Amino acid sequence: MQGKMKAAWLKGYHKFEIVEVDIPQITPDQVLVKINKIGICGSDRGMWENSHFFNELYKWEELEPGDHGHESVGTVVEAGKNVKWVKEGDQVVRLNLYDSWDLKMSNFAEYSVTDCCIPCNGADPEVMCFTDPVMVALNHIHHANVSPGDTVVVMGQGLLGLIVTQLLIDNHINVIATDISERRLKIAKGFGAAAYPANNKELVDKIKSMNVDVRAVIECSGADEAVDAACQILSRGATIVVMGATRTRITFNYTQMRIKGATIRFPMNRVNHKDNWKPAAEILMKGKVEVKSFVDKRAKLLNIQKVLENYDDEWIRVILDV
Repeated sequence: MQGKMKAAWLKGYHKFEIVEVDIPQITPDQVLVKINKIGICGSDRGMWENSHFFNELYKWEELEPGDHGHESVGTVVEAGKNVKWVKEGDQVVRLNLYDSWDLKMSNFAEYSVTDCCIPCNGADPEVMCFTDPVMVALNHIHHANVSPGDTVVVMGQGLLGLIVTQLLIDNHINVIATDISERRLKIAKGFGAAAYPANNKELVDKIKSMNVDVRAVIECSGADEAVDAACQILSRGATIVVMGATRTRITFNYTQMRIKGATIRFPMNRVNHKDNWKPAAEILMKGKVEVKSFVDKRAKLLNIQKVLENYDDEWIRVILDV
């Protein structure tokens, strides 16, 4: 397919520009997808603010038009001759390049190339934008290594924390949810979690006084104090799963971790666990988790700069029409 397309290009600190570039060309093993909708991930906002660990991986001048958008859904408009798993007209998710460890994500554009997309025909496209965070949540739960009846503390009830909370409860695991937002705690409580304010100085004492065996803490907040609290409330032989942290350096309480014989896990897609993309897509297609009500803002991709400039910290997710 020949022609031009619009794309959002992250050019530097607080600077997205809308540019016109060539539509990417595919190889015989790839698929060209027309992007329909895409979410703004916390990592996208963090990179725009130059506050995410991804900013240490990528220099501004190395970014290309469309980077680093990834919470997307689209329609196949062209398939290479070797492609058998999807056809033109299919609605698809996982619009990344498999051979680059899913880190080549260039979906802030009208078109994108993929060699690993998953069909999701008939599903609500806005819901399917959440396939990536559901996949990440499944990775978290895998590394937590818990069983039905166990207790897990999920620190941070942003989008990822709320999805993790739902999936754990659906698997009959007890959840203690923490966050600084009353709204998000109310949502978590509605899913069946015990919910407590994270900014309560007595939070650690409160959880300890419950005399529960905390088998895992899943840290989704990115707050330094959450990591310290996690070390204190964890039970012996348990696990801390860290994903919310955006910093390049994190301090753990060595004394607490050592005397408890605790484990720290850092989830990364396709590393030390199975590929959870298809299970994530299936969960959303079957309506097994609530995500639609998390969309607080809808806008156009062409307005991404304005959206980020006026971002409300209470928003759970923004969806952009492409």
